[in-house]
Amino acid sequence: MAKQKYIFGALEEAIMAVVWNRSAVTVRDVVDALHSRRVAYTTVMTVMNRLVAQRILTRRPGEAGAFSYQARLNREDFGAAASRATINDLLQRYGAVAMAQFIDRLDRVP
Repeated sequence: MAKQKYIFGALEEAIMAVVWNRSAVTVRDVVDALHSRRVAYTTVMTVMNRLVAQRILTRRPGEAGAFSYQARLNREDFGAAASRATINDLLQRYGAVAMAQFIDRLDRVP
């Protein structure tokens, strides 16, 4: 099983935006939504299947043989989990230095 990831590439981010804006999607739905990017169906399918392997999406058989994909977490919950994982990683790697930088940054939060 692949490790959970929290940073997306440009195409992954675009795909996730489509998924998060809808309850369930097919690969065709995503390709159609990304029409301005001119991305191949097989490329989107490959990326979405990798997101399934990384436990970002779930995949279920849908109607007419096409798989239906859904996000495991909504955008807000995913952002919270990503933030938590990033902070934990920084604290584990850099300890007090990371904490000092985090505290220094708090007064600039919009």
